[in-house]
Amino acid sequence: MAALARLTVAPEIAAALSSDSRAVICAIDKETILLTSTVPPTSTSSVQFSNLSTLMTPDTARFILYKLDADFGSDDGKWLVISWIPDGVKVREKMLYSSSRSHLKTTLGLTHFVEKDYNVSEPEELTSESYLSSLVKVSTLNSRETALAAEKMSTASEGLAGMSTAMGVVPFTFTEGLTTEINDFKDGRKHFVSMSVEPGCKIGLSPSYSTITQRNIL
Repeated sequence: MAALARLTVAPEIAAALSSDSRAVICAIDKETILLTSTVPPTSTSSVQFSNLSTLMTPDTARFILYKLDADFGSDDGKWLVISWIPDGVKVREKMLYSSSRSHLKTTLGLTHFVEKDYNVSEPEELTSESYLSSLVKVSTLNSRETALAAEKMSTASEGLAGMSTAMGVVPFTFTEGLTTEINDFKDGRKHFVSMSVEPGCKIGLSPSYSTITQRNIL
């Protein structure tokens, strides 16, 4: 995973967010994220969204900060970060844009933006229909993940309950010889007892117990 880039964000970008703009186009130049152009509002955000592809080129990556209206749902007045990273750009540039997107949002103020970003590489993806479709897919995936997690937690809980019940009583019995040795241990006639598990869920004296002396264990 690429390290997060800590680039300088040009102050003109923050000023553009406060202006009457529909879109703010940004580019990375060396160690700085620069403002390259703004797009004024000429229609609803859903209509203008589909015109963004005409502003992009197949060999240059860009950040598009796009202001959403009510026709995109409950995010009226907030900005969407669109990462335009076409396949034609160099790998280093792809990594730089991918790793600096979060820093850009944090620097400008997270409250200005919707939570989910939109990452695209093809002109066909820069349409309002494609963007809305991506939101539906994310919502569906989250629902499935939540249901799966709940199912796993339920299964684990049942398993733990079963283990707890099963371990409430130890399913072993002592052999007669072991019982005698334990009684001697309790009465102080023995200093230790060596035990082992035998077939049939029984616990008996260890096979080597008769060869162990107090001298061996000191």
